[in-house]
Amino acid sequence: MLAALAAATALGQTAQPEPQGFAGVRFTQAPATGKLTFKALRANVWREGNTRRLLLSGDTRVRIAQYEFVAKRAAVWMEPVSAPNEPPVMQVFAVFDELGDPAQPSSIGFQANRLPVRAVIRVEGKVELSTDAITNTPPVASKDDPDAAFEAEAQAALAASLTRTTTPATAPPPLPTVISAAAAPAFGPARSEPLPAPPPGPIEQQATAKLAGQPRDVIFAKDGLITLGAKDLTVVSGEDENSVVASGGVILVYQDTRSNRTLQLTAERAVVFTDPGQLADMARFTIAQVRGVFLEGDVTGSDGKYTIRGPQIYYDVRANRAVMLDAVFWTYDEKRRLPLYVRAKTVRQTAADQFQAEHAEFTNSAFFEPELSIGASSVTITRKDVPAEAESPLDAAAAKRAPTQSTTLLQADDVTMRGVGVPFFYWPTYAGDASQPPIRDFRVENRNGSGVAIKATINAYSLLGLQKPADRTWELMTDVYFERGLGIGTRLGWNNESNKGGLFVYTLPYDVGTDVLKPGTKLEHDGDFRGIFTGEHRWRMDEKWSLFAEASYITDATFIDAFFENLGETRREFTNRLRADRVAGNSALSIESKGTFNDFISNEWLLQSQGYSVNKLGEASYARQADDLLKEAYPGLLSYWSEYRVGGMQMAFDEIQARKRGFTTDYLAQRAFGFNADQSYGDILRAQGLNESTVVRGDTRQELTLNAAAGPVKLTPFVVGRVTGYDNKFEAYSPDENDYARLWGSVGMRVSTEMQAVYDTADSRLFDIHRLRHVVQPNATIWYGGTTVDSSALPIYDESVESLTNGSMARVGATQILQTQRGGPGRWHSVDLLTVSTDFVFSSGEANSKSPIGRFFDYRPEYANPGNYFIGDLTYRVTDSLALTGATVYDFDLSQQAFGSAGVIIRQGPHFSISSDVRFINELDSTYWNMGATYELTNKYSVFAGAAYDLNAGGFQTSYVEVRRQFSAMLLGVSLGYNEITGETSFGFVFRPNGVVGEGRLTSGSSSNEFGS
Repeated sequence: MLAALAAATALGQTAQPEPQGFAGVRFTQAPATGKLTFKALRANVWREGNTRRLLLSGDTRVRIAQYEFVAKRAAVWMEPVSAPNEPPVMQVFAVFDELGDPAQPSSIGFQANRLPVRAVIRVEGKVELSTDAITNTPPVASKDDPDAAFEAEAQAALAASLTRTTTPATAPPPLPTVISAAAAPAFGPARSEPLPAPPPGPIEQQATAKLAGQPRDVIFAKDGLITLGAKDLTVVSGEDENSVVASGGVILVYQDTRSNRTLQLTAERAVVFTDPGQLADMARFTIAQVRGVFLEGDVTGSDGKYTIRGPQIYYDVRANRAVMLDAVFWTYDEKRRLPLYVRAKTVRQTAADQFQAEHAEFTNSAFFEPELSIGASSVTITRKDVPAEAESPLDAAAAKRAPTQSTTLLQADDVTMRGVGVPFFYWPTYAGDASQPPIRDFRVENRNGSGVAIKATINAYSLLGLQKPADRTWELMTDVYFERGLGIGTRLGWNNESNKGGLFVYTLPYDVGTDVLKPGTKLEHDGDFRGIFTGEHRWRMDEKWSLFAEASYITDATFIDAFFENLGETRREFTNRLRADRVAGNSALSIESKGTFNDFISNEWLLQSQGYSVNKLGEASYARQADDLLKEAYPGLLSYWSEYRVGGMQMAFDEIQARKRGFTTDYLAQRAFGFNADQSYGDILRAQGLNESTVVRGDTRQELTLNAAAGPVKLTPFVVGRVTGYDNKFEAYSPDENDYARLWGSVGMRVSTEMQAVYDTADSRLFDIHRLRHVVQPNATIWYGGTTVDSSALPIYDESVESLTNGSMARVGATQILQTQRGGPGRWHSVDLLTVSTDFVFSSGEANSKSPIGRFFDYRPEYANPGNYFIGDLTYRVTDSLALTGATVYDFDLSQQAFGSAGVIIRQGPHFSISSDVRFINELDSTYWNMGATYELTNKYSVFAGAAYDLNAGGFQTSYVEVRRQFSAMLLGVSLGYNEITGETSFGFVFRPNGVVGEGRLTSGSSSNEFGS
């Protein structure tokens, strides 16, 4: 039957044979270990007996062990051939149509109009299939259907391959390839049985002993086999050496029988040099027999990790070395997902994972027209396995399955960076990760006040020729301001199992420029020394104890606003701190000291709230969470919470006048801080009776909670008591109070339940609804707190201690969720269609408001902001690509909205997204409209745009647009932005080499700088 099918194919007949699978034939080649994955736009999946069939079409990608095939379509046969209790082994035959990836260089991968491939795979994990459309039947036979016609041709190719497999071999033994092309019948049927090696003589024993001392990463291991396949094989015998000459198309395969590492080489001609004596087989050799291998004529070699191509390659097997002339070398960095191409006059391989090249040029794209490349007089390339890094918690499981990933390290001399072949940067030496360029960030910018500046951030380890430790980063910053002078700095980071921290230093030794500040005003400098120092270190001493230290110093009050605006807006407090923490079970102990060397505040959130920082001259705190008081009799019924703290504190006022921060008029200062331009926070706070003297404070909080239920309703009554004592009565701040201690207590109850209903008949294509589940979660909190000293009579050292609410409050609300199913048959998934949260808060008149915007904290009501208000939040997922959001806080006392926001998000796949929202704050009479959009025009061009429009002032606070173009080696873009408040216009260029973390920018205008964040 199979012979008839093969004959029919040879005569050009196109009739489709009856499906027979592998017809009981087993491939005899040795199994390779790896993954088996299939991806395509469309897939037909069916069975033929024990054989699983696939017909893939449209952008087909197939991975068989370490080989990847990219084709227009593919026909696949798979059948398990392992015993039931053995590891799974799969026999595979595939035929590819229009094989080849146009994005790959011709020296890499596979290219053919039709290519049959057969393999035996020990499958790692599961066989994976990814497709947009799947059909569980074979294609309908039709000569007009290209997929069905291809399936018929693939059936004939399988029949021909099986016929050759069952026919006795008459040709020389072929290579033992893990994946052998059935389109190469000159080699005869694929065989992989190891041939019996001849008894070792003195020379073989000497060679074996020599190889036994080699390191593990040698090119040729002592247990390896070399197999040679060619059209013509000739043996030339000699007294000192034998030579096996192969021509007419050569495939040479080396396989390490222990590690299964395979090196496959193809060439037009080859010579294998062996020890003298009679050869048992002129096509298969043990490593002990071979002295060297020479290949010539379009030589290509690959071991699955490295690929190299050149006109000539010589392997000195005994010395475990190789040399290639005029070679092109290629590898892939799994850690950075970065390809690396090297072209050199001479390439020497000194180990299985190390190459040395002379007069080399390397880049991250093929050498057709490399836009960005690096030249070097000599370079050493080393492949190294490092621990796998999970990019997110979702990747943790994958990191455990594959605990290591490969990365590529470079050591180069006379480094020249080149753009489109034109050199633009030179450095004498470089060492490090291939994905870490010598220049991490480069920009040219022009800002109001600062003028033109050239800025560069340099990878210090790489350019100093030092080997980068796995847990360290080190960058140098060199900035030249044409109007300010020189700016220099450094940033270091370290992170290992027991230590984590960083250091950031930046300074302008002699600043003669102008700061453009937050309100748009300008501040001149005349030769001032300016800078910032911040550092932190966390040390995990053991499973329970950790130590944290940080330090900060800033030279002046406007430095952060002028140079690192983002840090002032988002960073935690700039301070000096030493804290020891011990966490064991449900208890936590903390001992802390903190303070500042500056008489000003650089954090905007702290400056605009209280206007001072708090130094702690030593404070200890201890807390226990949810001790089960009735663990034996009624576990979980009664919980006890306790906290204790004692320490010395003092306030540190901000002493800078508003005028010196750029708020030069009383109007600007009053809007920002509530006082005039010639005043400081220190002036105002002293006038209120506060001072910076040291105060000793002790505090304890005790809570008892009952966890009960009445049917489906959860009832949680609780009672809290708190005592806080001071060594000061604060007579100047609160003359009417003369107590050294405050007693505070509260009592309350939380009530909650959940109800749900399912509507199976709900179905609407218009609203994308298939079935509905309605979940309602009603909840309420009733609370009362009383105190002997009102919080307004106490200086606020800690919001969580002094700023406690008293009076009565009640919150009644509900969270409602509408869930539906989307996706269609076989792809149904649950979606939260609509989520609405509503809360009504009511307070007694004795509860003093802390903020114009109401907030309630259910876990500790004493932190809530009293008042009578409504809080509402809504999220409506109209479709999988469209969502609406809204939020509001309505003040019943003022009969107006205190805060409101509404927004829309449209995400049409990865190529288009747009977001827009409006935010309103009544107290500031401020309304902003924020917009942002991303649109990928093609696979090369993309556009980004965004703006923040002040509806009250009638102008754009910020706006920008950026167009990017993706090249094979890098990304380039152009951007335009405008800040109407500061009057700054920016124009710049975006630059990022492929595979590099972060991006550099050449910018004219303002740009954010996040060094030290």
